Amino acid sequence: MLNYLMKNKAPIDSRLFHSSVNPNALLPGDMVLYTPNEEVFKGDIADSTKGNFFHVGLILKSLGSSVYETLHTGGGGAYIRNENFSIGIVSDGVFIVRVKTKISASVIYAQAQTLAGTPYDSASLFGVGLAAWDRRCLQNKSLIFRLFGQKLSKKIISFVNRKGSLKICSGLTLDVLSKSIVGGQKLFKESPVALSQMSPNCIYFEAVLDVDDFEIFCLSPMSSIQLDRRKKYFIRAGLCLLNKVSPKAP
Repeated sequence: MLNYLMKNKAPIDSRLFHSSVNPNALLPGDMVLYTPNEEVFKGDIADSTKGNFFHVGLILKSLGSSVYETLHTGGGGAYIRNENFSIGIVSDGVFIVRVKTKISASVIYAQAQTLAGTPYDSASLFGVGLAAWDRRCLQNKSLIFRLFGQKLSKKIISFVNRKGSLKICSGLTLDVLSKSIVGGQKLFKESPVALSQMSPNCIYFEAVLDVDDFEIFCLSPMSSIQLDRRKKYFIRAGLCLLNKVSPKAP
């Protein structure tokens, strides 16, 4: 079923298909995707970027017993915290995206230390939401993109929507991770949007489509509350974000 969906580039539901992972087995460089535990702000981020995830963190270092140093970016800027991923403690709906290529744990840690305190770029959230829409339309060959080939469509996206940021959670995470890959391999080589334009949901969907370079694991499944949550239309959710930048980190 997963191979069928990937081949036909159909929307893939993140509640399905992924094997579980032991919370003691996370690695430096693992990206941690979180589903919202509220509809206000966190739900708007997920909805504006057309998916189930509102935030991504980056595993930096194991401290033992399912506790890890993780890099996050929220309303207060970038910061590092100790996080316990034991079963029963983790939030509702947490997934792990792992790069298969070799990464340098020391480089990840050094980069994170350097970038801690980076201000949060809330003004770019709406543009990242538009990039998520661009990506979905191109993938599904809908609207204007049904008239053009993949190559020309990517050029149109690049020209029309150039707004992104490396100072939001997904942009900062991907920036740190890309600089830590041994050999300098590019992340998400086939993505129609730049790393700075990718949302947590873009990370998930691109990883699903690129099984040669990424693995996805379920750390904590989504509950029925998450699965049945009524989502806002993505433009409405994006406009709400402009007026509701959270003063607190996720």
